[in-house]
Amino acid sequence: MRRSFVIVQQRCFSDHILNVERRNFAKYLEMNSPKTLNALSLKMMDNLINEISSLSVDDKCVVIKSSSKHFSAGHDLKELKQNEACSQASAVFTRCKELMTALKLAPVPVIAVIDGVALAGGCQLAASCDMVLASRKASFGLPGIKIGLFCTTPAVPVVRCLPTKLTFEMLCTGEPVCAETAFKHGLVNKIADGSEQLHEMCDELVAKIANHSREVIALGKSEFYNQLSKSTLEEAYNSATPVMTQNAELEQCQEGITAFFDKRKPKFSS
Repeated sequence: MRRSFVIVQQRCFSDHILNVERRNFAKYLEMNSPKTLNALSLKMMDNLINEISSLSVDDKCVVIKSSSKHFSAGHDLKELKQNEACSQASAVFTRCKELMTALKLAPVPVIAVIDGVALAGGCQLAASCDMVLASRKASFGLPGIKIGLFCTTPAVPVVRCLPTKLTFEMLCTGEPVCAETAFKHGLVNKIADGSEQLHEMCDELVAKIANHSREVIALGKSEFYNQLSKSTLEEAYNSATPVMTQNAELEQCQEGITAFFDKRKPKFSS
């Protein structure tokens, strides 16, 4: 069932660093700090966490993008200067961990849309999303080593998307990889030729997700990442089997099965 593209809500935070828009059953979070290349300051991370943690029942997807050319250049180095004391660095990296965890715990798919650079914490943000769409202008890097700061925490999700040796090369050289390389190795889902096609691609993906049951996707996403954490195939199946049984007994699934035999489109209530 195709959903119409209707703008439900638009707003900007008073500091203008994050714009929020709801349309087509999706919540769009647009980072809007071009002068800092959308640095993941404490304020930016707080805003992102608050929005991801306050989804409505009508939000079937979250899209994180940029209002300007670049996605994010990572942490705000002003917050990591020594005169801010060690506690500030701890607060920054702890908050960052909370943001990346919130993305995985969100009950709906989170999509990153990247048309420029995604560096350090920005690359971490992209890799922590469930799906990544990028234009051919996009690049992904872990350049912290260039200022004497190894990208230890950004590497956590990146190495779970890219091969170990490629990730370690990025960490040790600080050199980025292009969108094609990121796509080839699994960090990027799809590549667009330009900005316009990139946003059309995003809207199409959101529309496809919005056609399906939010309840079922929430259950499936949670177990998808849970079974991935298991150390053996048997443990993964032991975790996934009761969840799929639970899913089969849901009203949404029974409606889908009935619709299949009735040769009609299912009408999901949620």
